[in-house]
Amino acid sequence: MLCSAGYCSLERWETGFRSRPSSSACWVPCLHKLGVLTVSQLGATESAGRLQNDLAGLNKKYKLDLHNPSVDEVKAWVSNAAESTADDDNEK
Repeated sequence: MLCSAGYCSLERWETGFRSRPSSSACWVPCLHKLGVLTVSQLGATESAGRLQNDLAGLNKKYKLDLHNPSVDEVKAWVSNAAESTADDDNEK
């Protein structure tokens, strides 16, 4: 399975099912491939544009046929991760 949401499982790819999943959960393996392993690392991302470009590159390279996130979507991921990390720090 490529993502925990189940939108892009390997079984679906092997049977020829080629919908374009839009769930952000589909991008978790790609984020891991880029070295973003934790929410705090995502929140510390300095350039959402570069991250979006790198994700689009992996999508193309591995022919994942995922819907590429926009720069604004990636900025929202980074912002939400930074807020989540800040909230966790404030609770300690």
